[in-house]
Amino acid sequence: MAKRKPELPRAETGQLKIGDMVGLHPDLVQLLSDLSIPPLGAASRHLLPTQLVQLLEVYPILVTKLRDGVVCSGNIRLFHIAKAVFPDDEVIAVRLEEAIPHKDLTRRAVAEILFGNVLALNHREARTMMAIADRALDRNYLTGSKVQLEKLIAATFGVDRRTLRIEKKVGVLAPQASTADEQPCADQEPRQPQPVCAPEEPEL
Repeated sequence: MAKRKPELPRAETGQLKIGDMVGLHPDLVQLLSDLSIPPLGAASRHLLPTQLVQLLEVYPILVTKLRDGVVCSGNIRLFHIAKAVFPDDEVIAVRLEEAIPHKDLTRRAVAEILFGNVLALNHREARTMMAIADRALDRNYLTGSKVQLEKLIAATFGVDRRTLRIEKKVGVLAPQASTADEQPCADQEPRQPQPVCAPEEPEL
């Protein structure tokens, strides 16, 4: 007997003009403000508009219909890039989704911001992601401990966990001074960073 083909879910994908989206979902606007997240979506000068169109076909903007119009509910960075690169009449790929509860929407957005663009981030931006994760933990957008988050982000971005430690200064993200046992003596060889084991992931 021939195997029955699995039924695939219907994807509400389509196309929409950039100008028909009124902006980010209000819950996401509040989230970016709460966590003091720097502007997202600086496009590489080497990225061609045609390449961006193709990228959006693979990673379409998530949109939701609200009373005030259609808003972006996911894929925040690419949404900002598309708004900066394309004119309002440019048609791009989108995926329509039903309204999501506030808690689920914001937790998904935090996960997207922290880990959605790992391959495009450098070590300095990994430290910025740690600062955002720290604020998200303080404001209950994430659960778990700071140590768990440090281990998870260090493993995700492939950096030494010590490089993620920051001092809280007004308007400044600065590396925290290493403790004495982490500093090599003058007559010793610097220690190589130890591999980070996959930690238990905090709940998003």
